[in-house]
Amino acid sequence: IHFHSYHKHFTRKAMERKVIILSNKDAKNQVIALQNLYPDLKIILESEEGIILKGTINKTRSYKNYPIIIKASLRISIPTNTNKFPSVFDEDETIDKNYQHRNSNGELCLATNFDLRLHFLNGFNLVQWMLDFVEPYYYSYKYYCDFGVFPYGDRAHGWNGAMQAYQEF
Repeated sequence: IHFHSYHKHFTRKAMERKVIILSNKDAKNQVIALQNLYPDLKIILESEEGIILKGTINKTRSYKNYPIIIKASLRISIPTNTNKFPSVFDEDETIDKNYQHRNSNGELCLATNFDLRLHFLNGFNLVQWMLDFVEPYYYSYKYYCDFGVFPYGDRAHGWNGAMQAYQEF
């Protein structure tokens, strides 16, 4: 076995292993912490499979002294007892349906799984996920609409995006 093929195999297996992102108990506790920052997010469904939140976020973010107000109605699906990350859905078409990082079902493409797993290598935190991925997504979209460029860079979808993330790592 060559180092390169071993390293590639090891890395892929480590990233794909069935690590539970959130248990039901952890999810409930983290949702409470999230609701402290975003009081309009309400639980609309809670089951053994996860929690669904719905509501509006209203925040101001800034990049290079360019502030943008983020106001969006969204739905957050938080799966439990699985290796899947939460998903965010655009509920009020804040994000144009033709935008390259919005799926046809309204789900927002926040990052590659590799980026998410790397970011939360030491454990998943719903508040950090919202601050580090969801809010920047909305900021990046509005910045892109204003200037035609992505403030934090851009990543391809699918395999190409995963390869870009891996190369940067």
